[in-house]
Amino acid sequence: MASAGSRILVWAYGVAQHRDGSGSPQPSGVEARQTLRLNPGECHLSARARQLLGVENGATITVLLPPREFLHVRPGFVEDVPRATEADVTRETYDRFSRGIRFRSRYALASNGKLCMPVRLRNRVAVTPGSMRLSMAGRVLLGGVRVSERVQLSEFPPGDLSRPGPWTRQPRRAAALARSVRLPFRATDQLLEWIIRPILRAPSISLLTEQATIGDDDELVVRIPEHTLALLGIESGDQIIISWGYRQAVAVAFTIPDQSSSQATSRIFDSQGVERILVDENDLREQLTIQVASRLRLSLGIPATTVVRVRRRLRTYLVNRLGRATLPVGGLILAALAVPGGARVPAVAATSIIFAFQLISFRYPSPPKGKWPFW
Repeated sequence: MASAGSRILVWAYGVAQHRDGSGSPQPSGVEARQTLRLNPGECHLSARARQLLGVENGATITVLLPPREFLHVRPGFVEDVPRATEADVTRETYDRFSRGIRFRSRYALASNGKLCMPVRLRNRVAVTPGSMRLSMAGRVLLGGVRVSERVQLSEFPPGDLSRPGPWTRQPRRAAALARSVRLPFRATDQLLEWIIRPILRAPSISLLTEQATIGDDDELVVRIPEHTLALLGIESGDQIIISWGYRQAVAVAFTIPDQSSSQATSRIFDSQGVERILVDENDLREQLTIQVASRLRLSLGIPATTVVRVRRRLRTYLVNRLGRATLPVGGLILAALAVPGGARVPAVAATSIIFAFQLISFRYPSPPKGKWPFW
């Protein structure tokens, strides 16, 4: 959206995709426009968007649509199945959305009219023009789209339009100084993450976002099903990395309270006064959902309902596990040093072996590929 030289990124929804104050779906068509008092040529704009644009009610704004393309969904090939957040497209489609920095240009935004998710584009010769190939997991996460159903593919939103500049609590100079101080520490942290990841492994899982449990919106936390923690190789309270396209954020993962996903979603819709996006609760697979706090959604610049990838944060994971092992390993080292004479060398070697096995236990156990034991 643009007005008087200001441009911001907003998420647009039809009036039939929202719920009323009681959590019930709004009616569609003319009745919905009358309920929301929405006439042709008008739109409802949030207070935050109006302040960022510097406009008041009744002002004229311009809606700018990103480059987009409508494609028919096809299943992926079994010998080259794309991941849940990947899409196989033709060379023409790949070139159309591949612009700018290389690692950023591979992403686009897929939407089925209900929700959107970022997809990493893959150029494949076997894709016919006017179509895109998605895996079964990708089709389920994208609202359960069916084969041959049409999906919109649009340009991935730029990050500079997603940052809430005027809404930051710190003055601009203080914020710039804080970023310059944090930059070397975060760069070192990310470098360590890249070094440790091939050794300890950190598989990623694609999950469908839900609005956070009441009370979590002010914290950098997410809630996921308990069995998903085991798939990630973490425990409740460990940190994870959330990715939306090439954007990332860090959060603490906890288990979802003892209630079903649909019941929690209904209660949130009934109590919250904003972002009542209508998503069919039957499409929400409990094992594929993650509750994301609003602070994290603001950091990533994502809507309330989309698809993100999560993986464990290895640097903090390793530090926490080594901290637990400090006392037993330290006792073994002191015992080895207390051994007199020539028996000290074997004792130190045995302690080193025990410590090595402790580090090996931190590695994510990945099953061997192919037939077992031979192929």
